[in-house]
Amino acid sequence: MANENTMATDGLVDPRFVLGAFRPSALREMAAERVTLLRLLRHAGGGTVAALVAPQAVSVATTALSAVSTGWLVGAVGSAHRFTDVLGPLLVLVGIVLIDRMAQVVLAPPSAVAARRVDGAVRSMVRTIALAPEGIGHLDEAEFRDDVERACDLGLGWRTRSPGNAAVGQLTLLFQVVAGLAAAAVIAAHFPLLAAGLLVLSLLMRMLTRRQWMWMSAMGDVRMSEHRKAQYFAGLLGEAAPAKDVRLFGLADWLLTRFRDAQLTAHRPLWEVRTSVLRRQGLTFTIAAASAAVTLIVLGASGQSPATVARCMVAAWAVMGLSWLGQEAFDIDYGVATVRALDRVTSRHLPPARDSSRPASTGRPPHVRFENVTFTYRGAGRPVLDDLSLEVSPGETLAVVGINGAGKTTLMKLLAGLYHPDSGRIMIDGADLRDLDLQAWRARMTALFQDFVRYGTTVADNVAFSAPNTSATSPASTPRSRRPAPSSSSPNCPMGSTPRCGTAVSTASTCPAGNGRNWRSPVRCSPRRTHVTCSSSMSRPPISTSKRSRSSTTG
Repeated sequence: MANENTMATDGLVDPRFVLGAFRPSALREMAAERVTLLRLLRHAGGGTVAALVAPQAVSVATTALSAVSTGWLVGAVGSAHRFTDVLGPLLVLVGIVLIDRMAQVVLAPPSAVAARRVDGAVRSMVRTIALAPEGIGHLDEAEFRDDVERACDLGLGWRTRSPGNAAVGQLTLLFQVVAGLAAAAVIAAHFPLLAAGLLVLSLLMRMLTRRQWMWMSAMGDVRMSEHRKAQYFAGLLGEAAPAKDVRLFGLADWLLTRFRDAQLTAHRPLWEVRTSVLRRQGLTFTIAAASAAVTLIVLGASGQSPATVARCMVAAWAVMGLSWLGQEAFDIDYGVATVRALDRVTSRHLPPARDSSRPASTGRPPHVRFENVTFTYRGAGRPVLDDLSLEVSPGETLAVVGINGAGKTTLMKLLAGLYHPDSGRIMIDGADLRDLDLQAWRARMTALFQDFVRYGTTVADNVAFSAPNTSATSPASTPRSRRPAPSSSSPNCPMGSTPRCGTAVSTASTCPAGNGRNWRSPVRCSPRRTHVTCSSSMSRPPISTSKRSRSSTTG
């Protein structure tokens, strides 16, 4: 990453002449990516794809027909004695042009529909992959978050980084190449060498320009973490939840500075690359001018009839159109990054099929044992838990007390299987927690973390979510949870005056229980009375991580 960033600011290298891109392996990789883009269109539906292909096929036909009809019209004009002699060729040419324009208009709606359907399918795949692992460790990985953001980009801002737009753009480009080949065939009927030369030079100009724009796209990708940082600061500045802290502590100027710095760090290298690209267009302009000059000289000195010259001139213009980078080229080169990100997410994070033979936890009170457990959060400088050994006997109640950051919540998350230890193991009734059916194990647990989520439904539903096998309307959940929640002005609990919770939010604050005490972070292996409760106390020492250590009360 650092090398790529340095390349963007120091000693900019022109990517047009990096020969590594012409290796067979690189060409095969590019072809595979383009095929993958086309395959994404299967998510758009057969009817939508047909509506995409039909106008494109019409455009291919009109490209060659317009050249032929132009030659016919010029020949008719040269030999005409009255207007009616050219009326037929003129009407044919006008009709072809109108049909081509109508095809472009008809193409717009299915293109938008197909792109949005493909985007929706890709986001659905990413959600499935993100939710599939039994733990949450992958959600802490910066690489995973960056790839998810790339793969799910809707392309609604200044760029069109969208897999759907890229797939539609690839189909459009495919038909444009076919149209260029059809126009080259018209020229080849009289000037085969000219047709081949124009085709090669046009594709060469396209390649040179495309590689420069790919360079710019890559510069944006390597700054994805800075983009996310800027979005984070923008959210703090514009969202309602942090507004009171921003105003109370006077954080606005500090946040604005951090937002500006993140934006400049993300975009300054891209600006430098863009300037470099714009200054290096001399070669491309030279090739274009030479192609046009050679075409005029060859056609002018050929001695062919005006009709033939006009026909080949229009066809040559269509062939040279292959060198132009339209919107579809940017859609592809920006959007193909989302396909690469999706491939990385799929290959790295798609879990294996669930093993149905994994043992489920028994119905007895569990015997929990931490054996020399060490755990470090990704990117942290030191472990949160270091060589921790702890045992909770069946039916025992254990309270773990420590200062903030001592590892109490981490202990509970490890017990719930949300993370796995870096070393050591967690034993449940003599079986490694990794080998248990985690869904069955979690069904026996009730966890209320400090950073809990309140969902936008009734209090009863919020309580019942922790017990999927219990309906919110069952007698067990009705008596207390169906009571109207305290009003928002009450210090007891900020859940409003109706038995519904507010919008689904994640909060780091604790909810007062109504008796002056705060909710703790309990994990209960209910209903069979093996209880572990964690609470913070600034006057207590942190959890000891020596072997066989505990800070507990039992009962």
